[in-house]
This record gives sequence, C-alpha cells and structure tokens, in this order.
Amino acid sequence: MLLLMASVYVRNAISHIVRRQYLGSSLFRHVSTANQSPSTTAIVIKNEVGNSWSRTGETLITVDQTNATDSLEVVYDEKWDRVTDPFSDECDQEFIDEICPPPQPTFNIASMVNQSSTLKKLVDLGVDLFLLEQKRDIAEYLVRLEFDRHIKDHLFFLHHYGFPDDKLGNLITKNPLIFQEAIKNLQTRLRFLKDYGFTHDQILGILIAHPVFINYGVTSIKELFDFLRREYSLTKFDIPNLVSSYPKMISMSDMYFRDFTFCMTEEAGFDKEQIREIIIKIPNIFSKPRWKLINNYDFLTIEAGYTLPLIVHRPQPLLSTLRTLHSRVLYMKTLRLLQPDPKKPGYTPLDLFEVRELEFLDRLKLTRADFNRFLKTM
Repeated sequence: MLLLMASVYVRNAISHIVRRQYLGSSLFRHVSTANQSPSTTAIVIKNEVGNSWSRTGETLITVDQTNATDSLEVVYDEKWDRVTDPFSDECDQEFIDEICPPPQPTFNIASMVNQSSTLKKLVDLGVDLFLLEQKRDIAEYLVRLEFDRHIKDHLFFLHHYGFPDDKLGNLITKNPLIFQEAIKNLQTRLRFLKDYGFTHDQILGILIAHPVFINYGVTSIKELFDFLRREYSLTKFDIPNLVSSYPKMISMSDMYFRDFTFCMTEEAGFDKEQIREIIIKIPNIFSKPRWKLINNYDFLTIEAGYTLPLIVHRPQPLLSTLRTLHSRVLYMKTLRLLQPDPKKPGYTPLDLFEVRELEFLDRLKLTRADFNRFLKTM
C-alpha cells in the first residue's frame, strides 16, 4: 500500500513539473524503449542541474499507468535530491520557487507580494495595496507591471524634480495610473504650470495634495484656467494661488462651477465681485456641498444676525459645521455675549466661529466645563 501511494505521489509530482515546462529543456528528455511497444514512451530526469555536475543515475521506481500506453521512468540522483530537499542545507530556494505552481486565483493582491518583486518594492515605497485592490482593473494592472520597465523611470523623474521620497507611496496609491503617462508628457505639463506662473513649491503641493492632477493634459488644464477666469472675473495672477490651494477643482466639471455660482447668486444673494473675493480667500469652498453652504449662510444671517458684507469680509465660517455654529451662537446668546453689529461695542467677530473650541472659550474667558454643561441641554 505504501509503495502504491508513493508511486502515485511521484507520478503526480513529475507530471505537474512537466506541465509547467519550466525545466523541460534541461531536466527532462523523452526516451524510446526498445523492449516496449511503439506507443509507449518514458520521461527521464537528466542527472544534472545546470551544467555544474553530472553522474550516472539509477532507476528508483517505474510508475506504470494502469490501462494506459505511457510509462514514466524516474531517474534518481543524490545531488538532485539534496538541492530540492527543503530540509537540506544545500537546498536552493530560488530554484524551488521557479518550479512551484503558478499563483492561484485570489481576492486580494497582498497574497501575491512574495511572488512579485514589483509588488514588494511598491510595498517598500509605502503603497497601500488594500486601497488599490478595491478596483479590480487597477489590481490587475499593478500585477502586470514590471518595476524596471514601467515604474523605475517615473520614480527617478519625480525624485529629480524634487518630489519628497516619503510621499511617493501616497502618490502611487492615489494615482497608480501615472505609470501609463509618458515622462515626456509629464514634463510638458509641469513646464506649462511653471510658465503660467506657478512656483515650484506650489506645483509640488499640487502633486502631494491631488496626485491625479498630473494625469490631465495641457489642453484640459488650460481649459479649466480659462473657464475660471471667465466665470469669476479672475486674473492670470489669481489662478496659481486658487488652484494650488484647492487642486481638486481640476476634476470638477463646468456644470459643477455653474451650479455653485447659481447657489451663491440666486440663493445667497452674493454678486459676482463678492463671489470672486470669497473664492480667493477660501478656494476650498468648492468642496462644500451646496445645501450645507446655504444652511450655514442662513444661520449666520438669520439666527446670528450677520450681514452679507461682513460674511464676504470673513467667509471662513461658511466652511464650519452647522453644529459648531449652532452651539456657539446659542451659548453666546444665553450669556448675552453675541453682538453682530460692528458699529456697536462688544462686537463679536466672525472668526470666533472658525477657531478651535479651546481658543473660542479662551477669547471669551469661559470654561470648558460650563460650555459642556450647556451642550447637554441642547
């Protein structure tokens, strides 16, 4: 019984290696047997690994396939046994890896890191494979990349441009498709930004904050700049500060900006010059959902009593949460500390609604314990 099980195991193992065809030209050869029928063949393992050694082998066992016309002859060699034995001191791990089964279907690419030198290097750079594998097409794309052929030159380009090495992992995580862009095209886009008036630090800030920005062609970038200048009466010198402060606007459509303009003019009542002043002061106002923006504006004007010109002068509270505005305004009203009219004594500046809670309490000479007790009553 043991002999039969060993025979089956040897037959399956050798058959699997033959199917892999990793070593078909150097370790296997078909031999004809004169004393067998013409349809019977045998596969013999050569007595060599590379060309470093050779000796005459001997037949360990012959596995005959029942009801089959082929037989498999296994030639034993002591050197081969030592090289492939995982418990031997002479075991060649790299050689064993070459004849191992191919990677099996998997739900994540983390299990393939040990078999892929490219994935190993990406992990060393700080790339978050978990985030990238959420999209199947991105995961398949990464697995097919070769580090020296597809990745290395892009990393050298970013390094020489001055991109921080410790930010490379984050850039690849957010923009893995950068390796599909020709380096010549990347150079052209960066040169265009510099010619438009962006400083080197502003360009690096854009790449760090929104790495996908560099994937957009010069035509798309220029169209965005021209649209912003027309829509909000901006000058060429306003664009670098505006875009570098909120580079994600490159991914927004013209319809999104028009909807924002409609919200500010028709629902809030700002004119174009006031909108221009607001977006220059807080460019990330484009990230605020329309309904949240209107809720904050209504609360500041109706509940708190601030006028539209005051909000234009200090628009930062528009980006605060409604809960923050609500709690602080009601607390100050309870203590009779709220004064929204700058012409009267004890004026309450709008910046109190944008600072951190500790600074808010310190400026009003209030304690956190009293404020927390008030919050429990809301």
